[in-house]
Amino acid sequence: MDMRFLEYYSRELTYLREMGSEFAEAFPKVAGRLGMQGGMVADPYVERLLEGFAFLAARIHVKIDAEFPRFSQRLLEVVYPHYLAPTPAMAIACIDSSELGSRTVQNGCGTLPRGTRMLSPTVSDSQTACSFVTSQDIDVWPLQIIGTKADLPSDRLSLGSLAGARVVKGVIRMHLRFSRPEAVRGPHPDRLCFHIAADEPDASLLYEAVLGHGMGVMLSELDGSRAQFLTAPDTLRAEGFDAAQALLPTDPRVFQGYRLLHEYFSFPPRYLFFSIGGVGPALRQLQGDEFEIAILLDHDPGGLAAVMGSRSFMLNCVPIINLFPSEGNRLPVTSGALEHHIVPDRTRPLDFEVHQVLNVHGYDRGNNPVRSFSPFYKHVGQDRRGGEAYFSVRREARRLSEAGGKEGERSGYRGSEVFVSLVDTREAPWPEHVEQIGVEMLLTNRDLPLLLPAGTSLSVETSLPLRGARMLRGPSRPRPQLAEQETTWRLISHLSINYLALRDLDAGSGATVLRELFGLYAALADPVVARHADAIVAMQVEAVNRRLPVAGPLMFGRGVAVTATLDERPFAGGSPYLFGTVLEQFLSRHVSMNMFCELVLCSTTRGRIATWPPRWGGRPDA
Repeated sequence: MDMRFLEYYSRELTYLREMGSEFAEAFPKVAGRLGMQGGMVADPYVERLLEGFAFLAARIHVKIDAEFPRFSQRLLEVVYPHYLAPTPAMAIACIDSSELGSRTVQNGCGTLPRGTRMLSPTVSDSQTACSFVTSQDIDVWPLQIIGTKADLPSDRLSLGSLAGARVVKGVIRMHLRFSRPEAVRGPHPDRLCFHIAADEPDASLLYEAVLGHGMGVMLSELDGSRAQFLTAPDTLRAEGFDAAQALLPTDPRVFQGYRLLHEYFSFPPRYLFFSIGGVGPALRQLQGDEFEIAILLDHDPGGLAAVMGSRSFMLNCVPIINLFPSEGNRLPVTSGALEHHIVPDRTRPLDFEVHQVLNVHGYDRGNNPVRSFSPFYKHVGQDRRGGEAYFSVRREARRLSEAGGKEGERSGYRGSEVFVSLVDTREAPWPEHVEQIGVEMLLTNRDLPLLLPAGTSLSVETSLPLRGARMLRGPSRPRPQLAEQETTWRLISHLSINYLALRDLDAGSGATVLRELFGLYAALADPVVARHADAIVAMQVEAVNRRLPVAGPLMFGRGVAVTATLDERPFAGGSPYLFGTVLEQFLSRHVSMNMFCELVLCSTTRGRIATWPPRWGGRPDA
């Protein structure tokens, strides 16, 4: 029972008695017929009548209150639909490429496209396998990392080896080997993608060393011969931030900077990726099947040598998410029902959760399609023509079943249930009857990923000769929808933040805005990562003119320089560089596309940490 109902009931009953007393004094004859004298009702039947009226009035109050979240959720459905969906479990998968033979290599690398499905073994007694999909295209190469280490540079790394004669003060070395000798003959990758597989806080320290202090790369034989120096600006590049590498579904209605925050607080390791470009020509110079990649640093590696091991960096890794498309079963439509419960699999209802409803199709008794229903938000801004059919979605938390109450729940995550209503342009019930509806949707396996043991083997749905994959990190904990009760209006406040000019904020106000914004996503994180939302203590924004990072004639442009100061204590001995990278990507998408954004990251303890080069803004001009 909602406690608000009791509050409204008591308030209405008190009002009736107090107003009844005033009414009895003003109209004693009329009040006498009701048995009302001095606020007291002598007739028990009249007393019950007033109590019944108070009960009905309280029910009306509760229904009116229920319309407010409904309105706010409809608004979110138009501008931020991903806040109405649960956050699925995420993980990092490492693919076994040892079976890639010469035939595969001669035809090119083994490529797994974005959306490739990976299946776990069946989970406990449910007899359901968890289904994950890859977040991006991945080129699988028959390469292995034998060992890694960090040390000081050798004599052969002269000062003139790098452009600008920069001083090499440290080196991170990786010893690599082709899985099969015939793979040495090629073809060779032009860019290799690495995952930093070390545990925290070591992984964040390595991320800062590679992307914050890496000046270039040297690729050579193990004895140092045939060395090739790679010093192009994009030789070392952070991965995972493009729309083509997104874990969560992208939507053109949603500001993509929020997706970056959503994924960071849900599963930070998904961004622990970097790539080395331009390695193809250097690999073609090799004679043997083993070689060395040295990442050249502009600072002393110091304590990195103690934290590095053979598994600090790994190849052939990809982020995966427990989110997959399904058309589900046909659902019968009960005549007169205002909404219909979507159950993807009636034999295993607890093993699947609806993440998003994409489309709904109506069928007649002969199983013929008669009507397609579009999402109701598509009606916004369109002409009100008759005959348009839409569906609206309502999500509610799953209630504890009777069996769950007796035997206990299998995990701490219950998930949600989804109901769909067939409506017209006024969101009134659709007048025409259909016998069945078919639903296109995105599903998760609810809480089943939480029951998977560490290092779970995964089978890969591909024609490539792969042994499979294993879960290297994760899975993360699935989370319920962000938009719940008072949080809904805080999420709608994104509207004001999104179009707020950065240069209009002072240092304190800018930091406050970002802390509030990041705090909305902290609910998705574990307690350690959630503290990152409070790390920003100051933010200064100023308009600047810089040389534009474009090829061709010398050009200058106007942009904003952002200086963000962090308190490093929330990072628990790690580095805030990854957090700064996410912040830089977020701010660049916030700035209009005819300007650039330049971020300087500072610390309250060690001063300036990093400066990112100017990046073009990504927000369309109004």
